[in-house]
Amino acid sequence: MQFGRSLQSRVAREYWKLGLHVGQEMYLACLWREDNLTQGKLAELCHVEPPTVTKVLNRMEKAGLVKRSSRKTPLTVSLTPRGRRLRKQVESCWLRVGDQMLVGFSPEERIILRRLVKAARDNLVKGAATKR
Repeated sequence: MQFGRSLQSRVAREYWKLGLHVGQEMYLACLWREDNLTQGKLAELCHVEPPTVTKVLNRMEKAGLVKRSSRKTPLTVSLTPRGRRLRKQVESCWLRVGDQMLVGFSPEERIILRRLVKAARDNLVKGAATKR
């Protein structure tokens, strides 16, 4: 938990410089892969409930990151030019934070850590799947 909080805090400082809030990158990343998604599809891809998407998109729309089309049914969400431009900056942020996190680790330690984290993630995914 301490690691997660430290990582989130560090990422939040980077995002603040970009005018983003933690969590918004998840929605942006989905739209960077496939623009013009319905809010329902975006909720599905981000593994959140539709009301959560609505709340986050309201904030992102006010920040000029996304726009919603009211001319189409169902409502679709697309990136604004600003939302598209943020991709390189957000990806650079991830690289900077990752590099800072691994300062002093040898190449071998980085490989081992990657394997351990992947195994831990896979265990959590398997556990979530068996609970359904």
